[in-house]
Amino acid sequence: MSTSPFVPNLYQHYDLRPSDSCDGLYILLSAEDSRKATLGVPEDSPERQGMGMAARVLRYPQTRELYDAALNSGKSIRWSDLEHLSRHGEWPQMQASAGMQGASQSSPYAAVKDPTKNESPYAHNPFKPHPQGPVPAVSQQAQMDAVAQPQRVPSGTRNWMAVGDYFLFNMSAGVIAAGLGINETINTVGFWVVYTLVLIAYVVGFETYAGGSPVKLMAGYRVQDATTGKKLSLQQSAKRNWWRLVSMVPGIGQLVSFVAAIGYSLSIDEHDGHGKHDRDANAQVVRKPQR
Repeated sequence: MSTSPFVPNLYQHYDLRPSDSCDGLYILLSAEDSRKATLGVPEDSPERQGMGMAARVLRYPQTRELYDAALNSGKSIRWSDLEHLSRHGEWPQMQASAGMQGASQSSPYAAVKDPTKNESPYAHNPFKPHPQGPVPAVSQQAQMDAVAQPQRVPSGTRNWMAVGDYFLFNMSAGVIAAGLGINETINTVGFWVVYTLVLIAYVVGFETYAGGSPVKLMAGYRVQDATTGKKLSLQQSAKRNWWRLVSMVPGIGQLVSFVAAIGYSLSIDEHDGHGKHDRDANAQVVRKPQR
């Protein structure tokens, strides 16, 4: 949680997708809170308390709608306001105008007692049962939907996987050429043929038939259609990897490939983990589901 008194955009701050369901967001935030707990982050730390408040607000459609409306209007939200919303189901100004008694009767999220002046705005663990009783259990389908949500890949991970694929491909092409008795210096054309065939098989073949390059698959990631979640077609894969395939052209092709590689690397969005070449082919790199 930021030291600023104002709440950042919760979706961006916690890497959430606004299109996800309320239950899905709650499960993702709960899972991240559990991960923080295993790392030894105290339950009463500002980081976990802030994450918990976000989970409580985004879990319920009514409070999420109020938060989204304030976010879209450009309203500056304080952490104390968010804590109030997570406990009472409405903003402090709304409750003050309606009266504490009327608000507690009309809101399904109203707390049993009001916060005292000396009470810390982060003193409540939003992942514990609600003051009025246990919150409804998340449906099995909602849990399955949340787990099925693709997890973005950090740009750093994308880059090291690309470097790994580069070296593995070149090593594979060299080994295959040597196995066929083709010397790059003596038989330039023969080596180029082997290089081209191995390049197409490595880049397009693995991606369309196996779901990703060897390094991506070994690292636990796959490439899929962003709409259907299925493997890419030959056309999609070729469109996504044109800058790799063009390296089969000696000289200028390799230069173009190198420049494009840098450009696409810099185009990877830190929020969703996808680069321009992914978006152009309607593709996405995601973590493979756990079996």
